[in-house]
Amino acid sequence: MRGEFERVAARQPMDTLSMKRYELPPPPPGKMTDVAAWGECVDNSMAQLEHQSTRIMNLELMEEYGAEAWKEHNALLQRMLTHSQAQLQDLKKEIQELNWTRKNMQTKAGEELRHLESSWVSLVSRNYEIEQACVLLEAEIVKLEHEKETQES
Repeated sequence: MRGEFERVAARQPMDTLSMKRYELPPPPPGKMTDVAAWGECVDNSMAQLEHQSTRIMNLELMEEYGAEAWKEHNALLQRMLTHSQAQLQDLKKEIQELNWTRKNMQTKAGEELRHLESSWVSLVSRNYEIEQACVLLEAEIVKLEHEKETQES
């Protein structure tokens, strides 16, 4: 294919059509009187004739049925395309619904996380206040014990 593109780009003419395959060569010069050699030539010509006959039959069949077969093939391709596009739309719809469901779940999870974080901050603050109160009470207990010891002595 690349060679053909290069030929066209170089603006060279096409090669002439070779008719070699359609020729029916006679026996070699040394075997012109040999019946077996002529038998091979006749067999070769019959094979080529049968091949050409088959090609003509195929062309006639294509002429008679080819257009309709091509139209049917195109209709099949169109049905396949329509079916594929419908499947694509269904898949896009499923993906959109899945993404919407995920977004809602993540939004709800985010709200719950904010609520839990707020509760955690509140509980940590409350623990801190309780610890501060405990420290103050321990300090007061130590002070009262110290005062009691001073009064007893």
